[in-house]
Amino acid sequence: MRISFSTKLIYSILFTASQQEKEVDGVDAQIAKVAGNKVKELQKSVEELGKKIDKVNAEITKLRVGINTSIRNAKKCKDKVAQMEVDLKETEENLESLKNQKKQLTLSIADLQKEFDELGEKISEGTSEFTGLRKEIAKLQENENKLKSERLEANNSVSKMEKSIQDCTNKTPQWERELQSLKLEDPGIEMPGITRPTPLVVHTSVELEEFSVEELRNRLTAQKARIGDNKPNLQAIQDFRAKEDLYLKRAAELDEITTKRNEMRNLYDELRKKRTTDFLCGFNTITTKLKEMYQMITLGGDAELELVDSLDPFTEGIIFSVRPPNKSWKNISNLSGGEKTLSSLALVFALHYYKPTPLYVMDEIDAALDFKNISIVANYIKERTKNAQFIIISLRYNMFEACNRLVGIYKTQDCTKSLTVENTVPEDEAFDNLVAC
Repeated sequence: MRISFSTKLIYSILFTASQQEKEVDGVDAQIAKVAGNKVKELQKSVEELGKKIDKVNAEITKLRVGINTSIRNAKKCKDKVAQMEVDLKETEENLESLKNQKKQLTLSIADLQKEFDELGEKISEGTSEFTGLRKEIAKLQENENKLKSERLEANNSVSKMEKSIQDCTNKTPQWERELQSLKLEDPGIEMPGITRPTPLVVHTSVELEEFSVEELRNRLTAQKARIGDNKPNLQAIQDFRAKEDLYLKRAAELDEITTKRNEMRNLYDELRKKRTTDFLCGFNTITTKLKEMYQMITLGGDAELELVDSLDPFTEGIIFSVRPPNKSWKNISNLSGGEKTLSSLALVFALHYYKPTPLYVMDEIDAALDFKNISIVANYIKERTKNAQFIIISLRYNMFEACNRLVGIYKTQDCTKSLTVENTVPEDEAFDNLVAC
């Protein structure tokens, strides 16, 4: 009975409290309706007044800063005015001293001008006295100059005559030698309308004395006028014969060189043709074998080598095109790492078939290959070890399984060492040539 009574009491208290809360909420709602708008307007006006007060305070702060700045500027201006007054006083003192110097200089200039005028008067008096003497001296100098010029002309004419006489005397042996060296050359060419010249006549000294100098000069002038500028070249015939001999010699050399050039050109054409034939033969063999190798390695792919310029295979190069299984044709540069590895190995095996090499060293050729392709490549290499030795650096265990001998490289105590393990029982020595490192 006590439990039920207390429960009812609690319920009654809670009910009463809830009724009172509702009454309080109602009263609050009525108060809000009555005074809510007025309070909001008062709060809004209070906020506006606060903003205005803040603005006024900011303006007051700016004005105070401006007043302080104006005070500092005014002080600076006063200092500058004082400094300028001092400079003005110094300038006035300097100007006064310069005026005094100017007065002194004007006085000294006046004195000098007077002295200059006096000296000019004295010079004019002296020049009038010496004018007559100067005229007489000029006449005497003119006569002296005329006499000197006449004397120089006479000396020049005499020296010219002496020089011409000396030149003629000196040139006489030379002309005699040239006269002796002159001889009539027969060019060996018959030309119509041209007569052969008569041989030169050599006169004795007695006959030369009988000739008149004026007559010889006139004859020389007439011959020069007849020949004019077309002076005969006495060396032309010898030059022609020398050039003719040189021409014949060079023509023979040209014929010989032309013959050798033709021989070398024919040899070059034959070698070039042989090179092209050998290259195309090997190219076709390698291309055919490349297809087989790639199809065998990839189990269904295709590869092909194409010449960029089929007329001249040595100009543009070769294109290596590959078609992986279930894919389209692509250039080898556009393949993935594993596809590039398979294509390169197919080409290496094709080259090995065309021109075998006794030793091959391959560094991690199986790094980009999967288990299946590694096994295919390893088994093929093992077959090729019948006539060659393959040294393969690898980290793949299925490549280790196919090799005949394992060589391990390790380092202990800063020293590199190696360890060799026979991987197969040496029953057949023909397969004992594959080594994995």
